[in-house]
Amino acid sequence: PRTDAHPRGYLSEIAAYRVARLLGMDNVPPAVGLRMPRLLMQSQFTSEHEEDWEAIREAIRWDAPGVARGAAIYWIPRMRSTELSTEAGVEAVAPWLAIDGEVPAESVEVARDLSTLFAFDYLIGNWDRLSGGNVSITDDGGRLFVRDHNVAFGAPIDGQRYARLQRNLERVQRFSRSFVERLVAMDQSSLEAALAEDPEGEVRPILDPAQLEGVLRRQRSLLSYIGALVALHGADRVLIWH
Repeated sequence: PRTDAHPRGYLSEIAAYRVARLLGMDNVPPAVGLRMPRLLMQSQFTSEHEEDWEAIREAIRWDAPGVARGAAIYWIPRMRSTELSTEAGVEAVAPWLAIDGEVPAESVEVARDLSTLFAFDYLIGNWDRLSGGNVSITDDGGRLFVRDHNVAFGAPIDGQRYARLQRNLERVQRFSRSFVERLVAMDQSSLEAALAEDPEGEVRPILDPAQLEGVLRRQRSLLSYIGALVALHGADRVLIWH
């Protein structure tokens, strides 16, 4: 739900899902905006400490008596934690993302997902990745799930937060060709059309003008970075995944 601490957090979750779809990503859980009755939320609330509900209730921004706006996000039933949600875990597989680095045959899809994850985070301004728990993996270890985007799309993003985005992006020297092709094709019109697919856009803008401009500005920077790698190493060595 919309809260005092994150009044636009639920909109960021919706926007991240819609941008992911636009870019052909299939591993960001669906999120949709909706009205949520207080009694329904309270009936579904589970905790070892039932008194926790009162603090949550007070933090929610109620749009009407007993009703809040929020995002319903699909909960993936079969996922598990992974070391790739931590700095140490990513450092251990850094060669997967480097030019000509070796990737074990069983980890090719995960390596591609990790590459796309860091590019996607840069685009949407999600500086909070690798803080623990916001990257998960399938039971068989074959794919990554990308989730938890409530602090994305800040406007502006600067200082240490932007430095984290840039550092994670610069881990990557190899990308998915189809992801880059869709990134090139994205423009303001297609971005706005993708966001307009969610019903919450009828209540308030999913992204405000400053946030939209931030995405498009980071898109230009991201494509410039990838273009420089292609110029240096050649497209066949940079765009190695489908």
